[in-house]
Amino acid sequence: MRYTDRPEKDRLSWYPLFMELEQELEVVRVAFAKRKPRLEEERFRQIIDSEVDILFWINGLESRSTEIDELLTKPVNASDRIGFLYENLHFYTSFAASEELLTELHKLYLRRKVIEKWT
Repeated sequence: MRYTDRPEKDRLSWYPLFMELEQELEVVRVAFAKRKPRLEEERFRQIIDSEVDILFWINGLESRSTEIDELLTKPVNASDRIGFLYENLHFYTSFAASEELLTELHKLYLRRKVIEKWT
């Protein structure tokens, strides 16, 4: 499921990426609802990996060549939040934080596109 290639630069090519990650998060949500998050641990880890990749792609980087704290465009406390996600895969709070992170990444991507359009 994890994306390895950055989507094209146009806005529509990124839309399926965000939609697929939301669908994957729904599968993880069901596992948490059944109180069996370990069944979807690998899927959840891949979602987090994809969120980190998106963060770097938004900043125009193809790989994780720098520290998250050094990125220009990032959510507040991005490195702490991502560290929390990886350390607490089995807790619902990390799932909720991952959902919020995906929403913020989508907003950051759209904001960046608007700024690029007007500059």
